[in-house]
Amino acid sequence: MEDRSEFYAAIDAFAMPSRTDSYGIVFLEAWANGLPVIGADAGGVSEVIRDGQDGLLVPFGDLDRLTEALATLADQPEKARALGIAGRAKVAVGHSWDDRYRTLREFVEGLITARRRGRVDRAHLGGQASHPRTRTPGEAVTGS
Repeated sequence: MEDRSEFYAAIDAFAMPSRTDSYGIVFLEAWANGLPVIGADAGGVSEVIRDGQDGLLVPFGDLDRLTEALATLADQPEKARALGIAGRAKVAVGHSWDDRYRTLREFVEGLITARRRGRVDRAHLGGQASHPRTRTPGEAVTGS
């Protein structure tokens, strides 16, 4: 299969019970194709899949629970369809490449604006430590 859409068209559900996937782009691809998804409740995946709302989460390494989740989707096609529809809606609002670009651009523009004002604080860095601005020679150091 040269095209991913052929792959997604050939399956009824998508499962990737990995513990090392940091975000789950493949889940977004599956959802974009209207498929229900199953992921491991580990790493960043649990932040992407809302268990029972737009997919199913199983404990990493628990083959019995993975088997049960696959059986649920096979035995309950209406539930599988509803999860796929919810996932597709999720991708359509906030998770497209255009949305990701817009979010990144706004973040970078905020950093640039803050830098021009002389301060990049924790809010601009997502909670990371502030980067002190460079002072000009002779500039006073204040207590702030």
